[in-house]
Amino acid sequence: MIDLTAVAISSLTGPGVKYPRVMRTPHRIALASSLAIGLAAPASAGAVETNEGTSLGFTISRFQDDFGMSATAGSPTFFRDTSRVTLGGGVAWFPERVLSDGSERWELYGHLRLVWEGGRRIEGLPLRLYGFGGPVLLLPPDTLTSSRAKLGGIGGFGFEFYMPAAGKDGPVSYLVEIGGIGTGAQADNVPGQPLFANGFLVAAGLRIYP
Repeated sequence: MIDLTAVAISSLTGPGVKYPRVMRTPHRIALASSLAIGLAAPASAGAVETNEGTSLGFTISRFQDDFGMSATAGSPTFFRDTSRVTLGGGVAWFPERVLSDGSERWELYGHLRLVWEGGRRIEGLPLRLYGFGGPVLLLPPDTLTSSRAKLGGIGGFGFEFYMPAAGKDGPVSYLVEIGGIGTGAQADNVPGQPLFANGFLVAAGLRIYP
């Protein structure tokens, strides 16, 4: 049997392209999950007028132990309504920066991501399942780390719930995403030099289709 995941990853990255170690696993998992959902999920029935155009959104998230929020902009779907590209950016807070008096404070940092989503709607339901994956860029302050930027990977699975209105999708949908983030970011200016923005990812939010 042909390994579709390996073929897809090879075609997207090219045989000579190598990512940093922290990016490889999230990218491969995300691309595999996106491909699997896109191939396996049934197509929508087409009886309902659906939201397939551009979208603007807002999410709250947790990167490992860091609370964050983001604004997003999504492209119209393509490849027979199975794919979308989403740009997101916002802020997160590292919660364990220790001050000289021994107290802790939340330290703000920025993040940007560009992900590809692959999936389909479930036939007869206002629900879309998708996998997502792509690069993520952290912009931490020098109070956390001496690195001005950290590049990594982000990926996982998503569930988008469309609110029906008069026989068609309403202008707002709600989403939940679960996955992982890998950046190798380390707070080397904090006692103990803990990692941040590495590990489990969960997010919830909404999309507006103008």
